[in-house]
Amino acid sequence: MSDERRTSARILTDFSLVLLDDMGVVIDDHAVAHDLSAKGFRAEMHGEIAEKQAVRYRLSLPGRELAGRGRAAWIQRTDFSVWVGVEFQGLSWSDRRLLKQATSRSSANWVLIGVKAVMAVIWGGGLIALFAGLRSNFWRPQMLALAPKVVAAFAVAWALLELAAPDR
Repeated sequence: MSDERRTSARILTDFSLVLLDDMGVVIDDHAVAHDLSAKGFRAEMHGEIAEKQAVRYRLSLPGRELAGRGRAAWIQRTDFSVWVGVEFQGLSWSDRRLLKQATSRSSANWVLIGVKAVMAVIWGGGLIALFAGLRSNFWRPQMLALAPKVVAAFAVAWALLELAAPDR
């Protein structure tokens, strides 16, 4: 996937938005931003705005508010509201990073985390069983008698893994 397509990805979530004109007069203080991207957003509002009009915005993102300047790229009026496409203008590096965090999926690999959690439970349970067995008068002699066979089984398993591993 190209970098251009990655940066223009949109998140289908609603964010609270306050739109002001260039002089600081409130156009709509209960607007909603949809389709947030690195280029801008689509706003649903109930105020008067003109195409190509310079606007100021305050966008409530998770954990922080993003404020800046934009331009009304297009306007569509319906019976219920006014839809406007706002293009960002002069975004700082930190604002771009905040937008990227708000519009990207979680980077956590939940399958890997689950596998590691299961392995931790298995190893933890095995160590607890080993220490409990070493403290038991009944299991200690059996475990000591099986120790050479366990070492041999680990050696065979390691050898098979090395044979199955691809050439490095």
